Amino acid sequence: MKIKFYVVEDEPENRRGMINLLNSGDHSLVVGDADTVNHAFLGIIKEKPDALMLDIKLLEGDAFILLEKLREIHYPIPPVIIVTGHLDFELAQQALNDFRDYVIHILQKPFLENWEEKYYLIIDKIRTYYLKPSTEFWYQDQVFLFRSGHNTYRIRLKEIEYIEVGGNGTIIIHRDFGDPVKIYMTLNQFLHKSSQEVVRIHRKYAVNKNKIDHIDHEDRMIYLFGHQKGIDIGEVFYPDIIQIIQ
Repeated sequence: MKIKFYVVEDEPENRRGMINLLNSGDHSLVVGDADTVNHAFLGIIKEKPDALMLDIKLLEGDAFILLEKLREIHYPIPPVIIVTGHLDFELAQQALNDFRDYVIHILQKPFLENWEEKYYLIIDKIRTYYLKPSTEFWYQDQVFLFRSGHNTYRIRLKEIEYIEVGGNGTIIIHRDFGDPVKIYMTLNQFLHKSSQEVVRIHRKYAVNKNKIDHIDHEDRMIYLFGHQKGIDIGEVFYPDIIQIIQ
């Protein structure tokens, strides 16, 4: 089922661009759009979208006023993607702080470059927002405990090499010994609760940064100790990975 978006942007050209991008995606559909706070307020209540694509500055106000109006009437605000220009980035951070229960991602203009990576990251975050964990999960003293179905898995952080998305709400944990372990959990859920030693390098992969042997900058691949085959680094994640290993 496609995720229903409501787009709020005061500049007509930018608004049309957002609508076209979302409607061309495999997992999204725009059900309404607006350029003013009041128009958006009424439209959101009427259309009941699954997610909001919301620019900071709007006609008749801004994103803060719109979200506050929705909160005042106890409307169940869906996950929000804040769209912002470079000069408004601090305002976007304020939105993240003031409305942390709803704002799941900040998308900085211009965002056409590497749009596919950004698109799937947003879709993944929205699905994670709505997905109730089906796996009980504990993390303490560098040890993960996963209870999934009839099995409980005990995995030490130092054993984890990398994690990949398995599809249908699952991840596959690859260790330096034994068979891979498949868990009913999204990659976002795992990373949100786990150690910072495990870092995302692609929409489909995360690695234990202590297992990184080297990076091939030309091919944008990470190689782990003892592995001849590399793992792709997504364009969106590449700058952060470079900082992590320096």
